[in-house]
Amino acid sequence: MIWNRQTLHTACVCAFVLALAVPDLAAAGHGVVLVYHHVAEDTPASTSISPRQFRRHLDYLQSHNFSVWPLSRLVRHIREERDVPANTAAITFDDAYQSVYTTAFPLLQSRGWPFTVFVNTAAIDRGAAPYMNWQQLRTLHAAGVEIGNHSHEHEHLLHRPAGTTRGQWAERISADLDRAQQRIKTELGVSAALFAYPYGEFSPAVQQLVAGMGFSAAFGQHSGPMGAASDFLALPRFPMASPYDSLERLAERLRTEPLQVTAEPANGLVTRQDQPTVKLTLTTATAGLRCYASGQGLMQMRPKGLQVTIQPTAPLKVGRTKFNCTAPHPQQAGAYLWWSYLVMRPNEDGSWYTW
Repeated sequence: MIWNRQTLHTACVCAFVLALAVPDLAAAGHGVVLVYHHVAEDTPASTSISPRQFRRHLDYLQSHNFSVWPLSRLVRHIREERDVPANTAAITFDDAYQSVYTTAFPLLQSRGWPFTVFVNTAAIDRGAAPYMNWQQLRTLHAAGVEIGNHSHEHEHLLHRPAGTTRGQWAERISADLDRAQQRIKTELGVSAALFAYPYGEFSPAVQQLVAGMGFSAAFGQHSGPMGAASDFLALPRFPMASPYDSLERLAERLRTEPLQVTAEPANGLVTRQDQPTVKLTLTTATAGLRCYASGQGLMQMRPKGLQVTIQPTAPLKVGRTKFNCTAPHPQQAGAYLWWSYLVMRPNEDGSWYTW
């Protein structure tokens, strides 16, 4: 990471050091998963990367000798604690946008690189722009592209409308995920093994429903690498969209390894609190640990042995906030150990936000 003089001064005040020297905290096998949406210049910036910048990302991966693996293979190797070569990454796309077919697919195909597309099937069925159609998805599938489930209607899965019982909510979500699974099976002849949460939003209750569907792994959009100790029903991915798609940011994220942390409450916290606290427990002493809340910067950190309580310095906005905790890698200069936590805050009246 790059810090200016003021940031370093603030870090000295707000951060803490648990130990001066630490053993290697990284999992034996790990990998980085990148997530893209649009590869275009005429789509929303927050979910887009330009074709030129996307090519630069691929060039970087190639010139720095990265192995690009199918996502399912990376998941399987990490889950089974099998060897994963250094510099291994996977590439994913959410929502099956048209630009993935017209722009990203040829660039990846020319390199012989695999990738995964998570499909929200209702948009495909409606023929909505700017999504692919089923024939284009069949072309991708025939070329070896992995197709994952991204739900049918792409709703906020955690939202339970007023007057709806928990049982009714669970039945509705399960039916939506099953509908997507059936549409993929009907159109492509394959059952999706991987799932990606719409908007990257999940909670223990949603994870339980996803587990009941039989998916081998599920992915959010909270940042970080994945390792054997990761939650395979809430695996992290690094979002790659402007203005956070520079080569410097890409290089930093590709060099991360998992930071071994557990959190209370569990990841996917939904809260009405202005400044919720989370208690972290580290598996070993970690030098230079710092935690950041997206949009705010450094968080308040109160250490006690291998435990540390973190809290935002200001009230959270309605919507999604990521808490990112990082520490310098003890053995690799310029590399970081990384862990991320997702917090969702509903509207003041308890209703769910609509974006």
